[in-house]
Amino acid sequence: MKTLHKRSHIPFLFALLLMGPLFCGCAVSDKLVSRFLEDFQELKRTLKNPEDASWENLKAGTIRCLPETVQPGEEIKMVSEYSVRPSGLAETMTVRETWNLKRGGRVLYTLKEETKSLEKGTYLVQGRLVLPGDTLPGTYRIEHKVETRPRQEKTATVHVTQECTFRVVR
Repeated sequence: MKTLHKRSHIPFLFALLLMGPLFCGCAVSDKLVSRFLEDFQELKRTLKNPEDASWENLKAGTIRCLPETVQPGEEIKMVSEYSVRPSGLAETMTVRETWNLKRGGRVLYTLKEETKSLEKGTYLVQGRLVLPGDTLPGTYRIEHKVETRPRQEKTATVHVTQECTFRVVR
């Protein structure tokens, strides 16, 4: 005997639920209702709502600024890692990456902004920044922000932000 997928049971069981009392005795009808509710609850447990799982779409990994101490005119290398997992049956998801240079909690400059479509996986991205010769001494941060909006327009944007720190000395 062929077993039908649980989703295909729902219309049939729902029809029996409505029509059952007309064709069967009460005991049979009660069993059908009970079976329908059990199958429906199991189906609800096994299906994932993409909106509920939206926090799983992006996962922060690590970020590094190398070297950690530089002088004006020298180069900083940034390396960041993050994971992408599209919701539901989607093969890809669109992300927007932004790199910002910050000091004292303020964004001084947006180094790079890029939108791309990515498949499920872990991504290692890197960039370079040559500091201008007149850069003031102090502590700076490089912020790497990755954001996406799940396919449902009512769902809020999901993002991960990572920062690494470096010092400028003279």
